[in-house]
Amino acid sequence: MTVRAMESVADDQPGASLVQSLTPETTRKAWKRPSWMIQPCARPTFLALIESAVSRTATSDDDSLLTKLRLGLHVPQFSDCQLGDDSFVDSLALTFLRRIRDSQREHLYLRPRAWRCPNVSEQEAEVVEIEESMAHKQHLFFHYIGSARKGLHFGLRRRQERSTQLPSYLLSFSEYDLGFAERYIQHKARGAKILVLSRVHSFPPAPKNAFSFTFSRALRCLEQRGVKADLILTYVNPNLGFTGGSYLAANWMPFAEEEVRYHYFDGAYITERELELLLERSAGNLTTRISFSTQPLAPLRVFAYPTNSTLRRTLLEEQPS
Repeated sequence: MTVRAMESVADDQPGASLVQSLTPETTRKAWKRPSWMIQPCARPTFLALIESAVSRTATSDDDSLLTKLRLGLHVPQFSDCQLGDDSFVDSLALTFLRRIRDSQREHLYLRPRAWRCPNVSEQEAEVVEIEESMAHKQHLFFHYIGSARKGLHFGLRRRQERSTQLPSYLLSFSEYDLGFAERYIQHKARGAKILVLSRVHSFPPAPKNAFSFTFSRALRCLEQRGVKADLILTYVNPNLGFTGGSYLAANWMPFAEEEVRYHYFDGAYITERELELLLERSAGNLTTRISFSTQPLAPLRVFAYPTNSTLRRTLLEEQPS
C-alpha cells in the first residue's frame, strides 16, 4: 500500500460532498479553535445508561468494552423517552452483544496474548509493519467503528510472536483527505505535509506506555518507508468517553474541534466516508434510508503531532496560557 503525506493546498478546496448536502447547516463540517482547552465538555448521560445495560446483559466471555463503544455510536439516534426505558436499552445491548459474538467467532484465534506488565520495553516488544489484510480484520471485527481504512499499518508485538496473530496495539496512517478543513489548516500550518492517524486499536489490558512506544517507532518506520509528514492529525470522540490523555502524554497537542452529527443507514451507524461512497455508487435515491443522531453531542477533538520543530513552536505559541 502506497501512502503519501499530502500537502494542504488552499486553492484546491473541493465543493460540498453529497453527505454534506444532506446535513443540517448547524452541523456542517468545519474546524474551529478547540474550546475544551478552556472548558472541558460534560460526559454524555447516555454513556451511564449504556454501561448499566451492558453490565446487566453481558457475560464474562463477552467483549463488553467493544459493545459499550458501538452502542455509544448507535443510541444517540433515539429519543430521551426511548432511552429512559431500561428494557429498551437492554434489548439494544443484547442485540449488539450477539452481533459482536457472531462477527468475532471465526476470528478469536487471531487475538494476541494479554499483556501482564505495566509498561512495554525494547527487550520484549517490537513495532512492525502489518499487512493491510490483517489490519482490516482488526478494524472490522475488533475496532468500535467497525469499518476498514486503507493506509500503512504498524503494530506492537512481543518479540518472537507469530505474524499470523493480530498486534496488541495497532496504528493505521491514511492519506490526508479532510478538504473541508482546508481554510483552518492553511491558517495554522500552511503548506504542511499531512498524514491522518485514522485508526488506533488495542486489545485490553494495554500497558501504560503502549501508545507512546508504538507511535514513536511507527514514525521511524514511516521515515524508513520514505513517508515524511510535517503534521499528523487524529480525532478523539469525547461522546464515547475518550479524553485524548494518551495523545497529550505523547506530546500531541490540541488543534481543532469539529461539530458532529452521526449518520445512520437503515438505522445502522455509518461513517461519512462510507456513506459518501454508497451515495456515489447508488443509481437510486437512498435519502429516505438515511437518518441522523438526535441526542446532543460534544464536538470531536482534533489532536496534532508536528514532526517539524518549527511548526511545533508555531503551534505552541498559539496555545492559550
